[in-house]
Order: sequence, then C-alpha cells, then structure tokens
Amino acid sequence: MITQDDIVYMIVTDRFADGDPSNNGDVDRTDLDKRHGGDLLGIIQRMPYLQALGVTTLWITPVYLNPPHAYHGYHPLDFESVDPHLCSPTLGPRGSREVVQRFVRTAHEHGLKVILDIVINHTAPDHPWLKERPSWYDWKGRQAWQWGLPGLDHHNISVYVYFIQNVLEWIPSTGADGVRLDAARHVQTDFWDLFKLYAKGLRPDVTLIGEVWDRDVSRVAPFQAFHGFDPMFDFPLYHAILDVFAYDQGFDRIARPELSEDEPWGVLNHDLHYRNAHQLITFIDNHDSPRFFQLAGGAERRQEAVTRTKLALTFLLTTRGMRPGHKSVSRAEQVPQRGDPRIIGTRSLAPCHLGATRRSRPRSATAEEAGARSAALLSRSPLS
Repeated sequence: MITQDDIVYMIVTDRFADGDPSNNGDVDRTDLDKRHGGDLLGIIQRMPYLQALGVTTLWITPVYLNPPHAYHGYHPLDFESVDPHLCSPTLGPRGSREVVQRFVRTAHEHGLKVILDIVINHTAPDHPWLKERPSWYDWKGRQAWQWGLPGLDHHNISVYVYFIQNVLEWIPSTGADGVRLDAARHVQTDFWDLFKLYAKGLRPDVTLIGEVWDRDVSRVAPFQAFHGFDPMFDFPLYHAILDVFAYDQGFDRIARPELSEDEPWGVLNHDLHYRNAHQLITFIDNHDSPRFFQLAGGAERRQEAVTRTKLALTFLLTTRGMRPGHKSVSRAEQVPQRGDPRIIGTRSLAPCHLGATRRSRPRSATAEEAGARSAALLSRSPLS
C-alpha cells in the first residue's frame, strides 16, 4: 500500500540507466524519439542511490511490449508480455512477467515499493487486434484514434472482461504495491466501478492511482469520490501553480477568501468535492509536460526560473495534507532541463509525495525525520 509517508520517484525506464547493454539492439542516443537503453536492471543497480536520496516508492513507466519508437511504454503491442528491451537474463526469461516480479522483489528487499503503470484505454496503431479483433475498438466514438492511437471500446463485454482479468493478473503475479491507471477519464466509469471491487477483493492493500488530466475539479473529483480510485493526480492544482508561479497570475487562482458569491473561488476552495483532498498527488510537472523550470524562464532567464521553481516547491511543501513543519516533496525538479517532454526521463526523474490523509493510518516517521528526508532530496538538486 502506498501511504502518505511515501515519496514516489517517477522513472521513465528507458531514460534512466542501462544495466544490460545486451538488450540494446535498436538504441540510438542521438535521437530523442528512439530508445536510449535504460532497463529494469539499471534501476536495480541504482536502488542504493535511490534509497540514499530518500525516496520510498518507484513508479515505473509501462513494461509492455511496445513498437521501437515507443520508448516510453504507452503504446502497447502486447498486454501480456514484458518488452525485451527492459529485460535481462539475470532477472528471468526474456519477455516474461517473472522479470517484473524479480524487479519488485528486489525493490522490496531494498525497502522500496513499486507502482506499475497500466494502460487499458488504447493500443499501439499496429496492434494485431486491429485486424484480429476489430470489434474491440471504438471506431466512431470519442475514443477513436486519440493522440494517433486506436481507442478500445470498453462497452464491448469482451474488452471489459479481458482488461479486468489482465490487470488483476499483473497485480498478484508481480507483487506490485500500486498501479497507476493511465488516461482513466477516457475509460467508461462503470468499468472502474467493477474494477475496484475485483482489485480490492483480490488485494485489499493495493493502491489504485488515477490519471484524469483536467483543469476542472468537478471533472477530476468524481473519480475519487465515486469510482474507486485512492490517490488522484491533482491536475487542477498543477495548472493553478503554473498560472501563479510561472505566469504571474493572482494567487486567487489557488485560493481566495469567500468574499461574495460573485467572485470565483480558487482551486483549493473546491476541495470539498473530493472524497479526501489530502490524498491527492501534487506536482509541478510530469512526464507528459514541459519542465516547470523551462516554463518559468528556463536557461535564458536562469536565476528567475530558479527563484520561481523554489517558490513553487515551497508552496508544495506547505500546502494541504501536510502537518505543520512536515517538509515533504511533491514533484521537485531534480535537474533543471529544457521543456522537451522526450527527455523527461534522462537522469532527472522527479519525486512526488502523497499528501497526508486524515483517514489513513498513523505516520511511522516523525515530522523531523520526514523533513530531514525531504531536505536531503532538495539538497541534491542543482536548484539548491
């Protein structure tokens, strides 16, 4: 189970560390759209470093077999097997789930939890199902070919059953502590209602994390309030933070006193719509977005960008869900980079922190211990 004590470190596996050069068949590090050779063994070799950094949980990008250009893992060609580029003989048979199982087991031996990234909304544009099972796709609805990818039709009972079984096989077979459900808003909500019942019945301690990218709290909150997700990524607050700390809009984008019914509320004023707003995952950028540092001025205005980034991080260290004096990182930029999303994983993977929840179990760490751990994270950043 992922709790409010955990600092989650997001890793784009292909961009992190190359532990086994023997799987680098089509690696080209001169091209940002090609594979760069990172693999699961590379992460294992650096687990002592990650421990020393203070993180407690690793969130890795999808491990499915993907086309050569999809180094990030979000264009699945096969939902059953592991991409050979991520495998190593020391972890198990090439392409087998045993590789991920051993990765998770090793992480646990190092005191680290693991979040798997799960894709069920779409497939790669050259997935065999397009010819073998065309009825599994939504050819005319709003799911059809989003982002150049064919969307699956979860109203089709065969798709419905397949993915519930598939995900529920990945969870126990690998021993993962949590799963991030990619593009959750694009999957029918009744699927998530049933999925939660099965997932929590199988593994009551597994954490279900939802990605619903929207600026509007009213569109994000229902997925936590009614559809079974535990933490949610706080995209409404992310956009408000950008507006205030990078783009100089007023702080009332984040919160404002309730002066009159005619004045718009800030994002935090809408927290009552969530089941538990203190359980949201806050961040200042992610693997789908440009670096906050770049949006705040970048290398051209470095000092200004550094100052703005520190201010944004300071806000995250003191915003909702965290006890007074408890210094914890939400999603810090460990290494300032330019804003190209294709390089988000290159040794600059950013930690995020699950905010405290009033309904969760007591903390195992004191505020001072947590503060020291987070201070260690920030001290290793070039922003320090």
